[in-house]
Amino acid sequence: MPHDKVQRANHFCMLILTSIAITVSLYFTAEVLVPFVFALIIYEALLPIQKKMEVKWDLSESVTDPIIFMIFMAFLIGIIFFIVVSVGDFINLVDFYKNTFQTWGNNIIASLQGQGISLNTEKLKPMVSDLPILGTIKSFATNVFGFVGQLSLVALLVGFLVFGSRKGIPDGHLLREVNEAISAYLATKFATSFITAILTAIILWFFDSDLILVISFLTFLLNFIPSIGSIFATLLPLPILALKLGFGVELVVCLSLLGATQFTIGNIIEPKFMGKNVNLHPITIMVFLLFWGIVWGVPGMFLSVPITASIKILFSRLEATQPIARLMEGKLA
Repeated sequence: MPHDKVQRANHFCMLILTSIAITVSLYFTAEVLVPFVFALIIYEALLPIQKKMEVKWDLSESVTDPIIFMIFMAFLIGIIFFIVVSVGDFINLVDFYKNTFQTWGNNIIASLQGQGISLNTEKLKPMVSDLPILGTIKSFATNVFGFVGQLSLVALLVGFLVFGSRKGIPDGHLLREVNEAISAYLATKFATSFITAILTAIILWFFDSDLILVISFLTFLLNFIPSIGSIFATLLPLPILALKLGFGVELVVCLSLLGATQFTIGNIIEPKFMGKNVNLHPITIMVFLLFWGIVWGVPGMFLSVPITASIKILFSRLEATQPIARLMEGKLA
C-alpha cells in the first residue's frame, strides 16, 4: 500500500510538471498554434456538411473538397468585406462623436460653474477638445487589419486540411467523438449567436442607433466567448447609445431589452439545444476560459470550450485521467 501511494504521488507530480511545461510551450508558440487551432476547429465544423453532401448526392471527396472550400471562402470574404465596411462607417462617424463629447464636456463645466464650483476652464477645455481620437482610430485600424491577416493564414490552413488526404474515421474512434462534440457545439452556438445578433440589430434600429451593423457583428462574435461574452455584448453599445440618446429612460429601456435578449437566449434557449454536446460543468468552463485567456489572449477565450471539450474526451478515454474527466463534468463522486 505505501508503494501504491508513492506511485500515485509520483504520477501526480509528473502530471503537474507536464502541465506546466505544456502551458509554457503553448504560451510561447501562440502565434503559430492559434491560427492552426482555429483552422482545425473550422475544418471539424465543415466535415459534417461535407459528409452530408457526399451521402445525399453520392459525390466523391474529390468533388466535395473544392465545393466545401469555396463555401468557406465565400463566407470568409463576406466577413472581410463586412469588416472593411464597418471600419469605414466607424471612421465616418468619429467627428460627430468627438463633437458630441466635447459639447457634453463643455456643458458639464458650465453646469458646475453655475453651481458655484470654481474650475480652471483654461486647462479643462483643451483637455476635452484634445481627445486622442486619431490615435484610437490608428490602433483600431491596425488591430482590424492584423485580424484580417490572421484570417488569411487560417484560410490557407483550412485549405491544406480540406484538400489533404484522409481516411474515414470509424464509429467510436476518439477523433469521431471529438468531431461530433465540436460540430454540435459550433452549430448550436452559431445559430444562437446569429439570432442574438439579429434581435440586437432590431432593437438598435428601433432606437435609431448608429453603427448597427458593427455592433450586431461584434455581438455575434462575442457570444462565442462563454459567460462573459454576453455581458460585454450587452454593454458594447452603451457609449454609442449614450451619445445618441443621452442618459435617460430610452437608454435604460434599450439596455434592458438587450440584456433580456442575451439572458433569454443564452440561459434558457441555448442550454436546451446544447444538451450534453460538450458536457462540461459551468465552473470548468469558467476556469478554462480564464486559463486559455491568459495563455492565448482573446483568441484563447473563443477557443476555450472546443479545446476543453476535446481534452475532456481524451481524458475520459484514458484510465489514469478518467477521474479528472468526471471532475470536469462536475461529477465529484
